[in-house]
Amino acid sequence: MTFKTALLIISSLTCTSFGAPASVQDTKSGDTKDMPVLGTPEKLHGGFEFTEGPTPDLEGNVYFTDIPAERIHIHRPDGTLETFMTESGKCNGLMFDADGQLWACQGGEGRVVRIDIKSKEITPVAARIDGGTFLSTNDLVLDAHGGAYFTDPAYWRHADSKVDEGVYYVDSEGEITRIAEKLLRPNGILLSPDGNTLYILPTGEQRLIAHPVLSPGKVGPGRDLAKLGSGGDGLTSDTEGNLYITQPRRRCVDVYSPEGEKITSVKLRGSPSNICFGGPKLDHLYVTAGSDFYRIPVNKNGLQPGSIGAGANKSQADD
Repeated sequence: MTFKTALLIISSLTCTSFGAPASVQDTKSGDTKDMPVLGTPEKLHGGFEFTEGPTPDLEGNVYFTDIPAERIHIHRPDGTLETFMTESGKCNGLMFDADGQLWACQGGEGRVVRIDIKSKEITPVAARIDGGTFLSTNDLVLDAHGGAYFTDPAYWRHADSKVDEGVYYVDSEGEITRIAEKLLRPNGILLSPDGNTLYILPTGEQRLIAHPVLSPGKVGPGRDLAKLGSGGDGLTSDTEGNLYITQPRRRCVDVYSPEGEKITSVKLRGSPSNICFGGPKLDHLYVTAGSDFYRIPVNKNGLQPGSIGAGANKSQADD
């Protein structure tokens, strides 16, 4: 989602109250022993223009973007905030690979790039399609084969853009494949922990779509995994494959099982745009929401960078 879209968000009261303890969340009845349980949202930082793209690194830090300010920030485990990059080209979605390189959807330039953490050198990864620039590259997910799936909604259109909204895959050699099209504002994108399912959130539609991954860059027909209460924006998963989805219009984070059943929900004061697991043990959710940046404790763990379909969870490896 872009910062302009955020101005149109209308909240409702369909989720639990902000700051409610896990015991009074909207949790599916029955045995909750193995279900995700969300704690109280805590605002960590504020005063930004429009935050997006949170992602963890291998050191417990969480990087996130401020799109209109063209900045990338770092939240450190000790609570401090640093600015990693200015003049970012309106970077949106971020993700680290196993080598510690930061990939980004540089929406202002209509491309996907890789950023060297030490030198901050930017290398284009996917910049042209059908003889023109992408529209406004939004979010991405890396696979175990050195490639990336990414979304390209029409929040804005570059002068030489020749494509409609779509979802793409760029492989390790830079070859680009169109994965999906004819979606209304394709936005959040994610792979299951085993890398066998690709999830797509079209913000202009109230559904979560799941595609089987047949091979790198090749997916089977999509199916509606879940009907959402409104258009979703960003999403992440824990090591068990449960899905955590931001609902900006409802100001909620909803949690779904891998089978598409809603488990629980928690409300924030701001309108959440994107979400990730982070921290030294990857046991907190970090949420970007308008001008603010939140943290939510959870009884599950996220995946360490670069481990989708090819590695173990950090906390498990430390045991």
